[in-house]
Amino acid sequence: ELASKKIISQYIENYGIAILSEDIYANLRFTEAYATLINKSASDLIQKGYKKLLAPHVESRMQETLQLLESLGFQRQMEMYLFEASLEGMDVQLPLEMPVGIEVFSFHHICIESLHNALNKAFSENPIGFLDVDELNKYISDEDFLKSCSFYASVGEEIVSFLMVKKQKPKIAYLAYLGTVPQWQRKGLGLLLIKNSLYNAVKRGLNKAVGDQIYPGNIAIIRLLEKVGFYLACSQLN
Repeated sequence: ELASKKIISQYIENYGIAILSEDIYANLRFTEAYATLINKSASDLIQKGYKKLLAPHVESRMQETLQLLESLGFQRQMEMYLFEASLEGMDVQLPLEMPVGIEVFSFHHICIESLHNALNKAFSENPIGFLDVDELNKYISDEDFLKSCSFYASVGEEIVSFLMVKKQKPKIAYLAYLGTVPQWQRKGLGLLLIKNSLYNAVKRGLNKAVGDQIYPGNIAIIRLLEKVGFYLACSQLN
């Protein structure tokens, strides 16, 4: 059972970073076996020239996981928030008007190169992301990616804001990436995309939406999520 689990979820070769799969946090009955697998993966990564192994989204209440990771040499880097929203009975009102020049589309039809450019601009200060078009295309082609709940805003052919959503468990919408290029920030595009996403998530019968990796100091995102019905569920450690 353990051998079948995926230990590394993502490789970011340009930065020498690998990301530990969150799936291994789901079962803590075999801590020594997990430690052995993680150590083996770390040794393989060192041989390949990787410099860092990250363990994301470890909830602060998961004390056994934290103790295991720290025993392997992991260090706590930052605390972030996990927000949740119940979709059961939620009445999402779509905006009647959009900013001038803006059009909104689902991910059923999207130019991958334009999306990649928007990601690089929106996350220019964050090295953890999609470093090439092929990796991004693979991500949005995954069977758990919800194209009907993922939206982008464009001006002509240029994508200026985006929200990518994946399915977690049977009926959870996970807001994975929300970003806006700098010159279009603070114009209500994030709110516009989230409302479209939640509207379709409710229509699909999903019962919960989650958003994590929220920095405590990112007041704008926190207020945005709270405005559409999200609440702080717990804190997480990376």
